[in-house]
Amino acid sequence: KYLDAITIDGTLIDGFKPEKLNYEIEMPYDSADTIAVDAEKARPDQEIDGIDIYDIGYNTKMVILDVLSEDKQTTTRYTISVKNVDFFHLLKSLKILKFLI
Repeated sequence: KYLDAITIDGTLIDGFKPEKLNYEIEMPYDSADTIAVDAEKARPDQEIDGIDIYDIGYNTKMVILDVLSEDKQTTTRYTISVKNVDFFHLLKSLKILKFLI
């Protein structure tokens, strides 16, 4: 029913717990425009849909991982909101006192 791990670019999601189904992740502004999402099954006959490479650009990307149980009766959905922090949004204020041409 649950996963043993979810990784982004080979790194375990911070705070991952198998029973926790929703995650929000901020990628540094200088990170790549794509991420590789992978997962580790808890049981050998589980099926995982959603493992892929995703283009995130400067937008928020919703990644869905659906895990089908071994008996093929139950689907568990993990939702990962991945945001690439645009460095332009990091500037909180700017004051120009003099301007010379």
